[in-house]
Amino acid sequence: MSLKTSQCKRRKEMQGISTLEFALMLPILLTLVIGVVDFSRALQSNNIIANMSREGANLASRTLVAPSTIISVLTFTASPLDMKNHGIMYISKIKGVDGGNNTIVSVIDSQHRSQASEGNLTMASKLWACPSWSASRCVVPGAVNGKTVVLPFPLAIGSEVYYVELGYEYVPFSGYLIQENLQLHTYTLL
Repeated sequence: MSLKTSQCKRRKEMQGISTLEFALMLPILLTLVIGVVDFSRALQSNNIIANMSREGANLASRTLVAPSTIISVLTFTASPLDMKNHGIMYISKIKGVDGGNNTIVSVIDSQHRSQASEGNLTMASKLWACPSWSASRCVVPGAVNGKTVVLPFPLAIGSEVYYVELGYEYVPFSGYLIQENLQLHTYTLL
């Protein structure tokens, strides 16, 4: 056997070993890539709904546009998210009122949500559970104690704030790493 034939045989053996090593590592590499893609998409979805809540609160507090219009416009511009099937938006107007006994309480003045054709209505508001809906508008009870909410800061009597919250059900790219849909939630108080 010549030296040249021996080198060719050794080179073919090394190529075979490299191919085998690659075949063994490929599932691990693909799992990592899919995990990075899923994590990146979930992070992007969270950032989009956070920006939507900020924009919704800004529009609600600074314009005379109806909350239902704000919800429709933001839902329409939510690409690449599928807000119509996997998301919901609530816009709540909160007022500071005299609660008696020298206390000031924060109460829901009005609350709007996505319409049935514009959102996943199974996702409830984390701020306040409306007892009755008429289309996309909450029928707010008259009693103060039935509509009290807790805010991270006290409101002055007569002051108003808008609380815009979004929920989104993130559907993973694959079921390998994340087995269940994630419930993303964010809010902006302005």
